[in-house]
Amino acid sequence: MSSLNNETLTGSIVSMSRSYTNGWRILTVDVSGEDVTVTGCVPGSLQPGDFCRFTGKWQNHQRYGKQFQVSQVVVDKPKDQAGIEIYLAQHFPFIGPVVAGKLVKEFGEDLFSIMEFEPDKLTKINGITPQRAKQINEKYTKILADQKIDIFFSTHGISQAMINRMIAAYKTKESAYYHASMKPYQLIEDVDGIGFKKADTIAKSQGIKLHSPERLNAGITYALTEASQMKGHVYLPREKLVQTARKILEVNSRYVNNQIRVAIENGSVILDQEALYHPDLYRAEKAVARMLTALMKTPQKKTVHSLVETDIKTLDPDQQNGLQMALQSRISIITGGPGTGKTYLIKRIMEAFGRDCSIELAAPTGKAAKRMEEATGRQAQTIHRLLEYHPAFGFQKDNEHPLECDVLITDEVSMIDLPLMDALLDAIDPDKTQVIFVGDVNQLPSVGPGAVLKDMIDSGAIPTTYLKTLHRQAKHSSININAQLINQGEPLDLSSDPDTDFCMIVESRKENIPDLILKVCAKLKDRFGFDSDDIQVLTPQKIGDIGTLALNKKLQPWFNACGLQTKMIGETGLRIGDRVIQTKNNYNLEIFNGDIGKVVDCDSEANPTRITISFNGRMVEYDTADVMDLQLAYALTIHKSQGSEFPAVIIPVHTTNFIMLKRNLLYTGITRGKKMVVLIGTMKAINLAIRTVDTSTRYTMLAKRISDAV
Repeated sequence: MSSLNNETLTGSIVSMSRSYTNGWRILTVDVSGEDVTVTGCVPGSLQPGDFCRFTGKWQNHQRYGKQFQVSQVVVDKPKDQAGIEIYLAQHFPFIGPVVAGKLVKEFGEDLFSIMEFEPDKLTKINGITPQRAKQINEKYTKILADQKIDIFFSTHGISQAMINRMIAAYKTKESAYYHASMKPYQLIEDVDGIGFKKADTIAKSQGIKLHSPERLNAGITYALTEASQMKGHVYLPREKLVQTARKILEVNSRYVNNQIRVAIENGSVILDQEALYHPDLYRAEKAVARMLTALMKTPQKKTVHSLVETDIKTLDPDQQNGLQMALQSRISIITGGPGTGKTYLIKRIMEAFGRDCSIELAAPTGKAAKRMEEATGRQAQTIHRLLEYHPAFGFQKDNEHPLECDVLITDEVSMIDLPLMDALLDAIDPDKTQVIFVGDVNQLPSVGPGAVLKDMIDSGAIPTTYLKTLHRQAKHSSININAQLINQGEPLDLSSDPDTDFCMIVESRKENIPDLILKVCAKLKDRFGFDSDDIQVLTPQKIGDIGTLALNKKLQPWFNACGLQTKMIGETGLRIGDRVIQTKNNYNLEIFNGDIGKVVDCDSEANPTRITISFNGRMVEYDTADVMDLQLAYALTIHKSQGSEFPAVIIPVHTTNFIMLKRNLLYTGITRGKKMVVLIGTMKAINLAIRTVDTSTRYTMLAKRISDAV
């Protein structure tokens, strides 16, 4: 066993560790009587006793010494009598040791070939009936098929974690293998976590050509999908799509242009003027414009409101205008910052409609729906729950089964992306239901594609009320005052009062900020009486010294003080008592991107990766694959905090995050704080954010489609 790379080892697996992240394991392998440590991602079907051929290279680990790092595993057939008997005991326990010994003695190394091709010969052995011979043949054929699949996955660098996701998508291991081998680019759409690069690696390793139409089409589709998911674009201009796809595919623009023409002809890409759409988003944008137009063109029945003059006088002029629009228009929008009375106006509108009017309240996230419910005293629910979403069948409420309500009031509309707005409007009958949209247009746009609230307002066609006046307690809230100053591009008003609800701690060295955050957390708890559950750290991005990844690692021991006495769960670093956030929609569990919960239990004996999370008292069990979509939530990105509100918020603002420092980002961050906001960083970074208006326009034609239709 030399130290050369790309060597091959052959031996029997003595022992295996449990599966770590991505199927990585530690194996002890008997190689010619010597125990060798083998590490790497290996097929999940391997068992102690399996005789394998390992391909890889030697490495010297600083702590654990010499190891063989495996890149490929092939289950081989043992050649000695003892090895074959161990193999039979491992895989054919129904044969029994006595009969197994007779089989090996009679057939020797030829036993494997006989089990596969001539099983009738096995009946020569006393105890092997024709039925048993057939059973042995079927079992061995299944073993070989499994080995073939495992070899394929291993050869093409598909990790065990990825295999698990593929099986979840395609239901069986065989189906996962079929798609990976025959339709590798289909994995991008079907399997969570597989992008173009991984699918392309699998495809190219099977010999697909660089300029293959299948590959070019997949790259173009992926460019459109990435533009919508990562940048929020609904379409891309032709030049932009060509440029993006060319980089992804690493081919000449001529090939991309030619394939775009083919894609337009076959309908996999939609051309509208010079805009190129994914078909789903094209249909959604046109449908939303059509349904909004239908609402605007439907006459509103005269509403006799039940408010008296004294009720109306409690509203400022903007609120009174909003009330009038809500009563007179089939569709209307109310927008304004924190403290401008959006919730108060909603309550007055509901009172005006009276008790006989059936009203539904909805919001895009569970957190936002709960806040709406607490503020109005009326039941509110998520849009998904309102539309009766089913994991297998989609939204049960649609144009054939519309919502049965007189009025629908939807809050936090800035968070609603184009596909969700399409689903919501599809479930509204313009002749029966009136719609009121409420949101803050100055917040960050939705995570998903589109800028629906902004587009609806920019169309100039939908009756819109802007609330600008700070009310009562809001007038004395430095949080709300500074939110308005940020929107106006003005410097912050930083009071010298140490007990103010908004303050700034200057720290120019970014490496000192994490420790300073911990000190502020302790002060908020000890001096101001905040519970640790009340405190939320918000930061511009995930990476870096003051990104969520580093900060969560730093904050976990303070927030979850049990430390080492708390049981670790899986390899995710989660502990019982941890605050966690869901990072992707999971329709099976009915948990959505941005939902925040707490780890309350684990079943460490039966399954160390199965954990129970409490989401506002609702207990949800997570299995192995689902756990990967959870992250610690002591520190969140400001984007992830949308729709939430926290009693106390700490925000590091430093020039190390200069790319992210925009006015709407800072505004969204500080408006998450309900009672206290603490900024830590430099005035240079804060002023940079205030001065920098986000000019990265999302490609969308919704505003134009609405105004053109009206």
